Amino acid sequence: MKYRLASLLLFGFVLAAAPAFAQDFSDDINNPNVFNIGPLAATFNITNSVFESDLSTGVTSNPTGDIDFFNVVVASGFQLDSVTLNTFSGGGQAFFGVGGPTLGGNPAIGAQQGAFVSSALGFTLIDGTESSLFNDLALGLGTNVPGNPLSPGQSLPAGTYAFVFQNTGSNTNGYELTFSGSEVVAVPEPSSAIAIIALGLTMVTRRRRS
Repeated sequence: MKYRLASLLLFGFVLAAAPAFAQDFSDDINNPNVFNIGPLAATFNITNSVFESDLSTGVTSNPTGDIDFFNVVVASGFQLDSVTLNTFSGGGQAFFGVGGPTLGGNPAIGAQQGAFVSSALGFTLIDGTESSLFNDLALGLGTNVPGNPLSPGQSLPAGTYAFVFQNTGSNTNGYELTFSGSEVVAVPEPSSAIAIIALGLTMVTRRRRS
């Protein structure tokens, strides 16, 4: 079945501004923050910072490092179309990855990196020059993952997707991301469309005769 993207204006109302979330996200891979793409909001922004999350230079105040784990839940009938990097600060590089519906391991812990790679859909390094992170996830380091890597330009269907954001050095990286989705509307196959048109013409003809 063929599909086309439809604006959420089809719901008959104008959506409010995209929600924005600025907070310290979970450092626990088993208890990520959760954000939603669906009828209430097809776009949202998140703002945060990460530091010392490569765990090789962990600090006394945060021995496990500061790493962001969050899930994006795409509702039935919707798809996730893009992830855009709006701002990036702090220099160096950050690491960004996605798996679904969970991550196989914490990429900041050496012993778990293999499990992370085997379950990842894609992952890449960020230095602030990027914009469309979906393509970077597909074309970056994630092209080597043995699972089901992303394809450039593709949208992700309804489901749960687990994301991770961490820095790779001793600096602090601030970032803002925009996640954008859309409703998926089924379009009749050509044969069905022709049948509908023919039925309509038949009804019009009958009305004129009566």
